[in-house]
Amino acid sequence: MVKLHRIQINKDQLKSIPEKERVFFLKITHLFSETNLLQKMAAFSNNKNINYEALRKAQNSQTFLILLILAGKLFEGSKMIEKDFFKSSLSKEYYDLLSDEGKESLNYIKEYFGKKNIIKEIRHKFSHHLDSEKIKEAFDCSPADEVFEFYFSEQYANNFFWLTGNMISYNIMDILDRDDPTKALAKFFDELLNTAKWFQNFIGDYVSVVVGKYWGASEGDTFTIGDAPSLDKVFLPYFVERRNKTTSSSG
Repeated sequence: MVKLHRIQINKDQLKSIPEKERVFFLKITHLFSETNLLQKMAAFSNNKNINYEALRKAQNSQTFLILLILAGKLFEGSKMIEKDFFKSSLSKEYYDLLSDEGKESLNYIKEYFGKKNIIKEIRHKFSHHLDSEKIKEAFDCSPADEVFEFYFSEQYANNFFWLTGNMISYNIMDILDRDDPTKALAKFFDELLNTAKWFQNFIGDYVSVVVGKYWGASEGDTFTIGDAPSLDKVFLPYFVERRNKTTSSSG
């Protein structure tokens, strides 16, 4: 069961916030929605143990691509926080209003992206755009005996090319730990999801502070979603069947 408390804000109420602060508020809430969704999709995509090789490869590839997109979003989010929060008056105004967890999360984001890190490197190489030189590098990193596979279906949505994404994963493994590929990918996933958690903690706390500051007295309503599925029970498959819609007529 999921319990929700809803506060509704109209446009005039949003306009009451100073413009610079309002723009950051709109951007940061959108970043929360994007990164929250991508984390759920990655979890859903990886929620089932699959023995059949083709299905397993497709699911792993799907999960990996979702995480690459997440890496790009986190990197862009760190730049936004640096520019619009730290380099403006907002950090001076709001930092002390954050909870201890919010402050710790914000400090982690600032420290992590202020130095060399795997998320930044992956974003520059693969998450933001496909650079020809980087693709050549990924190709060179793949094992000499690697076999690449193409799966074709009558429906393009079910085509699967076990090729470039696989090469990129080898390149990441080469960057992190060439001697232990499994450990390398696990490190990338753990670091990425841990960093995403810090973003969620900070943004959730910041939004609560802003809402309390400007609309704390606003009336709201509380309700529950009784049939929400368990996080570990939802599965996002790569291969799907498109069934023809049936129509019925009454005479």
